[in-house]
Parts: sequence; C-alpha cells; structure tokens
Amino acid sequence: NKSGVFKIVHGNNSFLFVGDAEYPAERILMKSYGRFLDSDILKVGHHGSNSSSTHEFLEYVSPDYAVISVGTKNRYNHPDNQIIYRLEKSTEKLFRTDLDGAVIFTYGGNSLNIKTIVSEKEIIDFDI
Repeated sequence: NKSGVFKIVHGNNSFLFVGDAEYPAERILMKSYGRFLDSDILKVGHHGSNSSSTHEFLEYVSPDYAVISVGTKNRYNHPDNQIIYRLEKSTEKLFRTDLDGAVIFTYGGNSLNIKTIVSEKEIIDFDI
C-alpha cells in the first residue's frame, strides 16, 4: 500500500491511476482527498484483485470508464469476478488488457476517443 497514485487533469477531463493500492490506501485517499478523486477514467488498483476498488471508493471516483491492467491466465486469477461485476455496474464501460489488449485514450477538443488494439473496440464520447 505504498503504491504511487496520481491524477492527470487535462481541461475538463481526468484520469486517476491508483497503481497497486488496496483498501487501506483507498481509505486514506478518500479521507485525504475526498471528492477530488472524482475522475472520468480509472486505472483500477491492484490488477482488479478483491482487495481494491471498494464500493465506497468507486462512489468517490465515479468513473465513466475503467481499465484493469492484467495479464492473461495470470497465477493470481485476476481480475476478481466480484470486482468485474462491481465495475460493470458503476461505469459506462470496463476495459481489460487481458481481453482488449492495449487501450488508447485520445482527447480531441470536446470528445474522448477510446480504441483497443486486440478486441478492436472504438468509442467516441462527446459528453466528456
């Protein structure tokens, strides 16, 4: 729980990267930063393990999109099914690098373009 956590804000858009932060670190972040955690895109903590991305934390972040960075057939069986369900219920779209490959986010004026390499998904969001 000494993972690097950072937020990038570009215009009205924001990314929150929580590294390998688990629940104890999420609790500190919520207490210290409160609603500043609100972000358009969340890079999910700890590869989608069940030790992170609590309901409370997701309410603070309130992401439109989430990305789980995880390898295929990893020995930890990440991401956890409960976390997948939680993220699918609380975001517009969940991306997983084990299924989607690289996920590329590009801002252009008032739009966000999201493209995946392996699954070849593409989303253009003009509401961001």
